Amino acid sequence: MSKVTMSEESLKALRLPELQAKYAEIVGVPTRTPNKAWLVRQILDAAKRRATPAKKKSSAPKTITATKGLSVEELQARHREIIGRPTGSTDVAYLRWRLRQAERGLIRVGSEPRVVLQDPDVPRDVDPVAIDAFLVNQYVPHDLCAFAALLALTVLTLLALLTLARLLG
Repeated sequence: MSKVTMSEESLKALRLPELQAKYAEIVGVPTRTPNKAWLVRQILDAAKRRATPAKKKSSAPKTITATKGLSVEELQARHREIIGRPTGSTDVAYLRWRLRQAERGLIRVGSEPRVVLQDPDVPRDVDPVAIDAFLVNQYVPHDLCAFAALLALTVLTLLALLTLARLLG
């Protein structure tokens, strides 16, 4: 604990250009932010992530629980258990599809980009079309997201996913 505190104190003592260089060294991405507190926090978080050993992926495939025959209430409880938040959906096909995708690790769930971007495997490539739309319109249109890897779900996208889930179901 004292090592982390000492490290934090030494980071706080650095000047802004030195902090930005340290951020680029630790995180691997250059930054121009003038926010020293944020830089210190991000550097410490990245250093902690680096210090913790990565989990070894097991060669055995994950067991995916069967969802066939479960009631809506059971599917909703399973959704809350796997994804970590309740759902208001009562569509059995959609719930089964969503649980399968989440158990396979294909769905990263979050209502805001910052939640999804906490996963280091999510690419942080910027979508230039969305940024251009933001600069022109002062908002990002509903079907775009500033990050190219993230999908902004619209009603039509959700309907397409539901149809796909029924077809695969």
